[in-house]
Amino acid sequence: MTTPVSALALIGSIAKLLKAGNAAEVTVTSVARTLREGMGAREVAIWFREAHATTFCCVRAAAGDPAPLRQQVQVPERQPDAERVHLVHEAEWLGVLDLLRDLPPSHPDDDPVLQIVGDMLAPFLGSLELSEDLAYEVAVRSHEIEEQRRFITLVVDSLPVGLYVVDRDYRIQIWNRKREMGTQGLRRDDVVGRPIFEVLTRQPAEELKGEFDRVFTSGEIQQIELEVGNDDERRSFRISKIPMRLEGDEITHVITVGEDVTLWHSVQQQILQSEKLAAIGQLAAGVMHEINNPLATISACVQALEGRLDELPE
Repeated sequence: MTTPVSALALIGSIAKLLKAGNAAEVTVTSVARTLREGMGAREVAIWFREAHATTFCCVRAAAGDPAPLRQQVQVPERQPDAERVHLVHEAEWLGVLDLLRDLPPSHPDDDPVLQIVGDMLAPFLGSLELSEDLAYEVAVRSHEIEEQRRFITLVVDSLPVGLYVVDRDYRIQIWNRKREMGTQGLRRDDVVGRPIFEVLTRQPAEELKGEFDRVFTSGEIQQIELEVGNDDERRSFRISKIPMRLEGDEITHVITVGEDVTLWHSVQQQILQSEKLAAIGQLAAGVMHEINNPLATISACVQALEGRLDELPE
């Protein structure tokens, strides 16, 4: 049983426990033990809601127990000899605080102490629940962001073109799978974060920088075509540099897409050759037509003359 002085000391001790910053279960366990010892009770039980669950935890401090017990159960009905304080914070019911005595309180200060402790404990449990809710929400959002990042990476890697992205500092931010399998065969982990001039060394740095600067300055797509390889095997590529804006009007990144157009060029050459052959055929047909017209006229004249000659008397 407590006296006015010991009641204040008990409340102060519990306040220190709640402010100590220990783990939630350690704090609630210490509060239960301190309250039992300070109130001279047989048992103290603190029931509070589990995070994201419909059940409640019970932290129980009982006389003779080496440590409070913790179990996940529903809050039971109040025992006839128990004093119960409801733990409510911001109009939300969070649990209960039960205290069992061997004898009824003999001092008038004993009754309000339990209510004061309950009023102190409720905000702590409320902040604990809020913290757990926030942690759960952060975990869910982080998982969603990771899944979106993974999906976008798979989309970029599935493109049949080489693609990389540089920022305003000319550092590589994205390097897709097709680029890894390109002629230089540079792995993504080896190039992301590095300046583009350290990676693409076949082209002079100033020339490459000028290409990016034109996009950053003009905001227009730039396209060039180039050929690589030796005389035995040359391949043609179309390089497109595309401006990208994260927010507002400022261009923050440049997307570079490299497309192998060797086959396309080959098909175009075949089409061009076919068109040339068709044109030659049309020209030949026209020449033959022009030749055939005079011949037909001459043939008709000859036939007419032969007919008149046959009509002349012998």
